[in-house]
Amino acid sequence: MKQAAQEAMAFKGTSVVLAKRECSAICKPQTNYAIDLEQCISCKLCITKLGCPAIYIDNEAITISPQCSGCGLCAQVCPLDAIREVSK
Repeated sequence: MKQAAQEAMAFKGTSVVLAKRECSAICKPQTNYAIDLEQCISCKLCITKLGCPAIYIDNEAITISPQCSGCGLCAQVCPLDAIREVSK
């Protein structure tokens, strides 16, 4: 998306970028996610496979920050379903 926006801005003339979903930079997440630390085996797939800036390691525990956009990709890559939706 970043590359598409840069190309659109550099284009001489009218340019349009279409996105399949709302911008996570300006929209509040509809869903929050949390890690079940009892189920998590710290395989780090959620970090290494995605590179999500909202997931980090804190005192050897994988944590999801409040900056999470709520996309749910981390829950999809977790092999043990240790990442789940939580109510707000």
